[in-house]
Amino acid sequence: DGLGAAVGKVETNQVISCARVGLIHCPAQRSGGAIAADAGSRSTRFETASAWFELGRRARRDHKIQQAVDALAKVPVVLDEKIIGAELTPQEQFLAARSMIEQGLSQRDLGEVDEAMKTIFESMESLVKLVEKSAPHNQEQALALA
Repeated sequence: DGLGAAVGKVETNQVISCARVGLIHCPAQRSGGAIAADAGSRSTRFETASAWFELGRRARRDHKIQQAVDALAKVPVVLDEKIIGAELTPQEQFLAARSMIEQGLSQRDLGEVDEAMKTIFESMESLVKLVEKSAPHNQEQALALA
């Protein structure tokens, strides 16, 4: 279907075609292939990971669970510390943890309950560490977003 074609594989020479799945704001499309041109760009990688996250969330909401799992699995690939060459920022870590929660919910929807529980617990551990490190005035917002 169209969503599956739009998701495709994230490779250094591909960028998401969000317009095909109806995303109004598509950071990956705005980057215009920049991830291929500058694979080490943190901002491009974050925007691309955000687009995969949003695509996965919307696919899960629309009951296209396998497409959601596939899209959400791309987030940690795009935010790979080895490629970036440094530890992830709190914002990048937060996006990765949120995508893991969505991944766990998608796994649950596929009937993979044990794997879903492991994924959700792991993501919650990451989120707790991030919230503990944040300023007190940001903690409530972080928890609400999670």
